Amino acid sequence: MLGFFKTLFAIIGVIATVLVIAVVWLVWDWIGGGDEAAAPQRIALRIDVGAGLPDAPPSTGLAALIGTSRPTLAEAVAALETAGSDARVEAVILDLGTTSPALTTAQELGDAVARFRATGRPVYAFADTFGELAPAEAALLLAAQADEVSLRPVGMVGLAGLSAEVPFAAEALASLGITAEVARRGDYKTFPDTFTESELTPAYREMLVSLLGDLSDQVSAGIAAGRGLSDAAMAAAIDRGPLTADEALELGLVDRLESRSAFLRRIEQAHSGASLVALADYGAIAPVAEPSAHAALVHLSGVMVAGESGSPGLPGDTAQSAQRIADAISDAVADGVVAVLIRMDSPGGSPVAAAIVADAVADAQQAGVPVIVSMGQTAASGAYWAAAGADAIVAEPATQTGSIGVFAGGLATAAFWDRIGVNWERVEADGDNAGFWSSIQPYDTAERARLDALVQAIYDAFVDHVSEGRGLDRAAVEAVAEGRVWTGRQALENGLVDRLGGLEAALDVLRQEAGLAPDAVVALLAYPPPRSALEDIGSLLATGPAVGDAALVDRVLSHPAARALLEPLLASPGQGMVRTPPALLMR
Repeated sequence: MLGFFKTLFAIIGVIATVLVIAVVWLVWDWIGGGDEAAAPQRIALRIDVGAGLPDAPPSTGLAALIGTSRPTLAEAVAALETAGSDARVEAVILDLGTTSPALTTAQELGDAVARFRATGRPVYAFADTFGELAPAEAALLLAAQADEVSLRPVGMVGLAGLSAEVPFAAEALASLGITAEVARRGDYKTFPDTFTESELTPAYREMLVSLLGDLSDQVSAGIAAGRGLSDAAMAAAIDRGPLTADEALELGLVDRLESRSAFLRRIEQAHSGASLVALADYGAIAPVAEPSAHAALVHLSGVMVAGESGSPGLPGDTAQSAQRIADAISDAVADGVVAVLIRMDSPGGSPVAAAIVADAVADAQQAGVPVIVSMGQTAASGAYWAAAGADAIVAEPATQTGSIGVFAGGLATAAFWDRIGVNWERVEADGDNAGFWSSIQPYDTAERARLDALVQAIYDAFVDHVSEGRGLDRAAVEAVAEGRVWTGRQALENGLVDRLGGLEAALDVLRQEAGLAPDAVVALLAYPPPRSALEDIGSLLATGPAVGDAALVDRVLSHPAARALLEPLLASPGQGMVRTPPALLMR
């Protein structure tokens, strides 16, 4: 009986919350006049880059409900593609604010800006500052793709060349009586170096020099080309940086120094009568072409884990279940999509998690459904394992990819505990390696041999999978493996990816692999579909400690009449359902 009343009060809490949302929604709708305003016939599209363009949408409805949902990079690119054929859009404004995006974001959005500019319409960029005593190469690279760049007079330009700093804690750990017990395959698999080394190894230094050199070339060439500067002028600007606003103007990195209000007034005068429309609002009024085919868009973001990840209904979880990704691919194939597009932004994860996704990719291909991978900022280690068998891999020039290598181990703390007077005793059952899992003692000779054997087996499986998936000789894979990280541009040269570009380039490849016309309109359906706020609330209640009868909660929240009333309110309070541009359709 007590459990019943706890459940009842929990449900009352949900209903009360929904009623509050309903009241807010009704008041909002009443203030807005009830009817939607007519769509403007002349548009200046504003993209707020400074607020952040996440690579993937939130997987929870509560994230949108509590205001943490923002337009994604894919939505921004799709909007620019749609705007290119939308005669109402006269201009695009890039609002860079005070922050700098990821370099791959700048490259992908910059390419979309260039395609819009090719239609003969202008793009204006404004920044309060390009880094305020902070690096901002990516923001400046993106701004350089615009026709005009404006900077606040007190702003700065954080352009001073690329560098990397790596901590090494082996000596500090040793002083505490702690040693790192690590086995690895690959001289460039350098993550454990922080715990095992006191300085850069030759392999680590070689990799960093190569990565920084290629990324620096990409940044310098991109900014110079966009701003019409010579290589010498660009090098001089970098050597002089960081720069004041006046210096940036003098060196030709920006066109005007003006306040935000002055910038907006000038754009308003140049496009008198045009309405300033935000990216999120443009989706509701953008022309939607009838798709000729449907493909699946599966986001693989964050660290991959073999089991379930995160708390139900709570945003902010950065791990992602490999099984959930595999199930999404399987569901998409069962629904009859023409192809699967996997968007990756992941440093990897466990080998088992990588294999789960790789197997799902292979199953889709066996069913006759091609799989294309689009790599964002990072697709390394286990993420590359998951991608290697795809029909095609597309990466940005700056994407961190590869890292075909393995490490395993942990910290041995026995000497530390001895120093502070803590004695650990261990009792073992039968088994020569029963102490293998100890987090206290270092590996003995037999245990170290087993660890090496396990790591070698995983490394061999990794190399074999890449060799088969990429159609490369094993020796060719080993030559670019060893745990080394490559830029996307280097990965293309080494045969690890097939093409440079972002989602639009991946869509071009998808059309080819699916046998579609080059100009076919493809609707991307999100798999798995995002959970609604109502489903998240139900999950939280069903798993919460105060609920005694989860089935009762499920019955109330799944009742058709209740869902018909609650779902529209929780989906998007205060506004109607928003249509996305035609390249992105949520299920």
